[in-house]
Amino acid sequence: MTHREDGRKVTRNIVVAWILVIIWMGLIFYFSNQPADQSDELSSCIAKLTIGSLGFNVDIGYLDFYIRKSAHFCIYLILAVLTLVALKQSNVSKAEVKAFIICVLYACSDEAHQLFILGRSGQVRDVFIDSTGVALGLLLYILLHELMMRRKARMAKKTELSEWPSNKGD
Repeated sequence: MTHREDGRKVTRNIVVAWILVIIWMGLIFYFSNQPADQSDELSSCIAKLTIGSLGFNVDIGYLDFYIRKSAHFCIYLILAVLTLVALKQSNVSKAEVKAFIICVLYACSDEAHQLFILGRSGQVRDVFIDSTGVALGLLLYILLHELMMRRKARMAKKTELSEWPSNKGD
């Protein structure tokens, strides 16, 4: 991240990162706010498209369950990465731990919210699935970041070594 004297670019990056988190949380809220029949219709449609495109002969009800749980997992994996990026952009200490806590608390509030939606119910199992998605998202981010930093260090070392003989005669 580049720092300018007036701090505008840094501030803009932080604002954009948090806006993405809020938009993603809003998307989760939108899907959770759908009545059961509307939610069922959406996941059945996705199941039919999946079966049609892959040519599988699978019971849609069976596939529907896995699509719903996979959606929980993936949506919270993405939320975790977005939240971690926003916290890191904001220079928050222990960003990984705080991202995990924020996302798991949001998963809990999401399931509680579903208790008030027609035909929906909050499930502790879904919080565990969401939390697993959060943990994997954070782990993937940490691993990829570490790999990128090691690669960057190797590249810098190679550059330093390749320039060293030419500086010897200066």
